[in-house]
Amino acid sequence: MELYKLKDRNRARFIKTPKDLFLNKCYKNILTSDAKLIYSLLIDRMQLSKKNEWVNENNEIYLIYTKENLAEMLGVSNRTVYKSFKLLEKVELVKQERQGLNKPNKIYIGKTNPDIARNCKICRSEPEKCAGQELQNLQSNDTELNDTDFNETDKKRYIAFASNDYPSSIIYNKIYKKHFNKEHPRINEDDIFFIREDLQELYYSYDKKEFIELINYHFNNLPKDNDGKVQYFLFIKDRYIKEGWENDIP
Repeated sequence: MELYKLKDRNRARFIKTPKDLFLNKCYKNILTSDAKLIYSLLIDRMQLSKKNEWVNENNEIYLIYTKENLAEMLGVSNRTVYKSFKLLEKVELVKQERQGLNKPNKIYIGKTNPDIARNCKICRSEPEKCAGQELQNLQSNDTELNDTDFNETDKKRYIAFASNDYPSSIIYNKIYKKHFNKEHPRINEDDIFFIREDLQELYYSYDKKEFIELINYHFNNLPKDNDGKVQYFLFIKDRYIKEGWENDIP
C-alpha cells in the first residue's frame, strides 16, 4: 500500500458532497448515507447534462440516469436506490418527471436549503424524526428483497396491504384474491410505505390494462413454492419486463 506523504499532490478524482447534508438536522437525520451519496452522484452527473444542454422550457437542468445504473455503481439493490429517491424527494432535493412507457424518468436536482427546518413538513408533523430519532423503517437492510426478508414470524405489527390512497395496491389485492380466494396477507408496518410506493411507481409506468396484465402474468407463472405476495412480485418484476412479458399474453 502506497501512503500519502507531506509533499504529495492528490491526483485522485472526487465527487463533491454538500456539507449541508451532514450539518443541517433535517438532511442529516432524514437522509440515509446511501441517499446522501446518490445526491452527490446526481450533482456530479449534472455536468454532463449541462454539456448536452438537457433543459426544459424553464431552463431547468434534468438528468437521464436510471436507478439500475445507480444501483450497479453503488453495489446496492435497486430497492435501496428507490428508497433513497423517496427520501430525497421528501426533503425536496430531487424531483422526477415521467416520460412514458419503458422510458427512464427525467431527474431534476434541487438545491440544498439551509432554512429547510422552518418549512420542513416532516419537522412540523413529526419533529422527533428531525431531532435525531432513528428512522428504522427507512434504513432497512440493503440486501435484495426476498421471501425471507418478510418472514412473518420476525415481524411486530401488521397492517392491511390494500389502501384507498393507493389504487395499485387495491388492484393487486383484487387479483390476488381472485387467484387465491383470500385477502392478501397483512404486511409489516415498517415495510408497507415502500412496498406501496414501489408498486405505485410501476402502476404509473403503464396504463391500467397493462398493469393488470403484468400482475396476471406474474400469478400465472408463479413457482410452486411461492404464495404470490406483493414483495415477491416487486422483486421479480424487472425480470418479467426484460423478458418481454407482453409477448406471452394471449
